[in-house]
Amino acid sequence: MTRLPGNLLAERAGVLAVAAELNRLGVIWRETPMADVGIDGQIEFVDDAGQTIGRLAGAQIKSGESWFHDGGDVWRFYAEEKHRRYWERLPLPVLIFLHSPTEGTFWTDGRLALRSPEREARKFIAIPKSNRLQSATRDAFFSSVGASGRPFLAVDELLPALASRRSPSASLPLSYLDLFANGLTDIGRSVYYGMDLVMEVAEALLESDGHLVLGPREHDFLFGFIQFLVEQQIADVDISNCLVQWNDAGMHPTFIAPLTARGRMLLGLISEWQSRLVSDGRLRLPEQVSVAQETFVRMEFTAVDYLRMPLIREFGRLIAPVAKWPDS
Repeated sequence: MTRLPGNLLAERAGVLAVAAELNRLGVIWRETPMADVGIDGQIEFVDDAGQTIGRLAGAQIKSGESWFHDGGDVWRFYAEEKHRRYWERLPLPVLIFLHSPTEGTFWTDGRLALRSPEREARKFIAIPKSNRLQSATRDAFFSSVGASGRPFLAVDELLPALASRRSPSASLPLSYLDLFANGLTDIGRSVYYGMDLVMEVAEALLESDGHLVLGPREHDFLFGFIQFLVEQQIADVDISNCLVQWNDAGMHPTFIAPLTARGRMLLGLISEWQSRLVSDGRLRLPEQVSVAQETFVRMEFTAVDYLRMPLIREFGRLIAPVAKWPDS
């Protein structure tokens, strides 16, 4: 007679519970058919129109009471170091699910937790007890890949969408188009974002008697621009890193992200509309100036930075004879 592995039924109970809830949410669950190395399956996002747009997340499911370590308002999940390293480096978010017949099923984004400087030193991954799978939403699962239930627009809809999304406050006279077009760099192949861009453009467009004010609504609007770039696949933004800075440090990220094929098509659309508006006399262009045109990005060095330069050189001179590569 063949004996059933003792934990097989418990493991299958967890997988089946997660699969059922994902089916309820209307997303696609693909279980790993062969032996896994830290990923039990993949979850693919499906939007409100029933479209798949290439947004995926990995899933690791742990079932049984032994995985549940009480940490107050969180469950402490202790993973093997090899799995922690694997999840942190994976190009997909990794959703960790803990399942228990008595406690229920809970989840968190494990990769996001492992990439956070505030949390990476912990020996455990904190899974909030408020994150019950039964009350989860599809958008929450895919927040760290930049997917949401908002419509995935056709390319010719992107330009009016950028132009019409404006700050809710007159103290921040910006639209998404202002941020996108003024952030173009790298001969128009990438887009830059940072608070220096925001301040420069807003101050240039502000009425002469106006005052630039940034409150919670304005900050949410600005971060919404980053989410729009990702959701609409305009630029390859590392949204996971952006979320770490936004959620943990309370800061806006700074990045240069290459445009996608859709982003480059958007540039072509801007050029087409510019030509139409110029030809019928509604738009006048200064010489050698276009709507979609690159701006140069450079680092600003302060007096402190110039002091660091010889310090770095001396540090390298001292460390070179003693430092060794791990495999040497």
